[in-house]
Amino acid sequence: MESGGLQVITNKEFYHFFRNNLEIENPEIADYVAGLMVRFADRQKLSVLFDERADTEKFDAMWKSQYRSLAYRGFADLGDAYMWLCAFCPSYVSKKRRASLGMENYADTGQEAYYNAVTVGNKLKGINPKVRTLYRLGRDFREIVRSIFDLRRRADISVVLTSPDVLTEMGETFYGGRLAPVYKLKEKPLLIPV
Repeated sequence: MESGGLQVITNKEFYHFFRNNLEIENPEIADYVAGLMVRFADRQKLSVLFDERADTEKFDAMWKSQYRSLAYRGFADLGDAYMWLCAFCPSYVSKKRRASLGMENYADTGQEAYYNAVTVGNKLKGINPKVRTLYRLGRDFREIVRSIFDLRRRADISVVLTSPDVLTEMGETFYGGRLAPVYKLKEKPLLIPV
C-alpha cells in the first residue's frame, strides 16, 4: 500500500515480517510474540508503561482486584510490555538510566507478571485464557527478548548507536555475558512478506 510516496505496510504484513524473522521455534509462542510486536507498534497499547506506580503497587492492585479476568489481563499486559521494552528500548530500562533498576529487574518483573497471569488464569472459570502460552513466555522470557533484539539488530542499523554500557548490560542479562557480533546476525537474511 502506498501513501504519499511512502510504502505503508498493513498489520498483517507487519505480523508476517515478525513471524517469519523471529527465531522462535515454538509456533504458538512465535505467533503470540509476532502479535505482540504488531500490537505495540501502536504506542497507545503501551499505556501500562505510563502508570507511575512501582511494580509492587501494580502487582498488589491486580492481586486485590475482585475481577480476576482484569487481573489476568493486567499481569499478561505487564509481562508483554516489559518484554517489548527490554527488546526494543534497552536504553530505557538500563542501569545507565535508572541505576536502582536495570534490565535484570525488568526481565525478572516481566517473568513474574507472566507467572502471576498463569496463576490467576488457572482460577478463571468459563474463560479459556492462554495460560500455557503465558507460562512459556515467563519461562523463556530472556530467550525471547534475545530473539526480538537480534531481529532488531539485523533490521535496524541505528542499533549500532546504542551505548556500549547498555549493550554490555544487555549481554549480561540476556546473552549469558556477551552479545553475538552483528556481522554473525547479518548472515541471516530478513524475510520480507510480499
